[in-house]
Amino acid sequence: MNPKHLHFLKNAVAALAFQSLFFCLSIPVGTAQKPNAGVTKPPILVVTDASWEVSNSQTEFGEYAEWAKNLPAPGAPLKGGNAMAEVAAIFEASTVIPGTKPIWRRYRASDNWESYTFRKTIPLGNEPIKSVTLQVNCDDAARVYINQKLVDLKKLNASMQGQRGGEMNFKQLTTFMYNQIETYDVTSYFFTNTTNVVIAEVMNQPYGGNHAYLSASIKVEFSPVSKPVAAASVPAKKADPVSTPVATPREKRPEVPKTTIKPPETPPASAPETHVFRTGSDAVVEKLKVGDILELGNINFKADDFHLDSTSNNTLMALAMLLKANPALRIEVGGHTNLLPDVDFANRLSENRAKSVVTFLTGKGISASQVAYKGYGKTTPKVSGTSTSANRQNQRVEIKIIAK
Repeated sequence: MNPKHLHFLKNAVAALAFQSLFFCLSIPVGTAQKPNAGVTKPPILVVTDASWEVSNSQTEFGEYAEWAKNLPAPGAPLKGGNAMAEVAAIFEASTVIPGTKPIWRRYRASDNWESYTFRKTIPLGNEPIKSVTLQVNCDDAARVYINQKLVDLKKLNASMQGQRGGEMNFKQLTTFMYNQIETYDVTSYFFTNTTNVVIAEVMNQPYGGNHAYLSASIKVEFSPVSKPVAAASVPAKKADPVSTPVATPREKRPEVPKTTIKPPETPPASAPETHVFRTGSDAVVEKLKVGDILELGNINFKADDFHLDSTSNNTLMALAMLLKANPALRIEVGGHTNLLPDVDFANRLSENRAKSVVTFLTGKGISASQVAYKGYGKTTPKVSGTSTSANRQNQRVEIKIIAK
């Protein structure tokens, strides 16, 4: 190396070191650094491929899918047992979603009407969900369920003439026909801190080369989470010793008369009332005050689960009708558990149960601005103890009136 270049390099390194030292010394001791702008988890993209499960036997494509009565419970075997999907042959004119692999029970379908059920699980952590988008396309008709809730936001109904005669009528489809891609915002269908279950039932009629397939993509995007940097710890400065005079036996400190300051009297606020709301109950909105509680009767979940039991439908439909009739009414759905589970599980379960109720209501046309949800875990029990009676009273869903 040229000596001039070497001399210049030494001077540059020395100057850089001095600037770095000056910068470090110029930071005031004990000053907190600015909080991190936020960390965002990369999006999750789930697409149809050979990792999806499929029923080992054909399933019946039901016409009354609204309550998902015949769906397999999360973790339960599919009809005939679980098999793995196969990448399927497609019709030349098919519009398959880019980035996905069209799947079926086997490479080609049979030469008659055929229906199978597909399943994919999507575990999510505690990162806040920003949005979830579903794209789906199939040959020929499909219904998609997310956490046992039917995705039918477009209310698609259709009919199809069979190649061998006969006609099939379809109700509440998520997507229809090989050349149509449907896109849905399914953010409210997904839950944090749990394994979300996606199930698709797909019906196909034979055509030409017996093509049948499901093509779908699910994109989960997350909101940023702020993580402030902790301030540098500074040793506390020792206070100067203060000499305190010690009283001798002959000294007596003068007594200071005690004065009591009486706070100004304020009229007591009216305490919130609790009402039990069931199907057929007459909830008079005019009598409700902000802060009042509607305790939902006949709202049932399976043990340690957030999926609504079908016995809850009547009460929730009545609540949806109440909200539709009173669009100025705004509520918070609060979930509560009994005192048995640990804190983290109780918080997660109660929040997901409350969100299930909100998802039901918004699925019935209630505006998302009219309903909020919150999980209270086991922080506000109605009664103490863990007896069967106490557990039954503590694990509940409540509606708080937050505006009217």
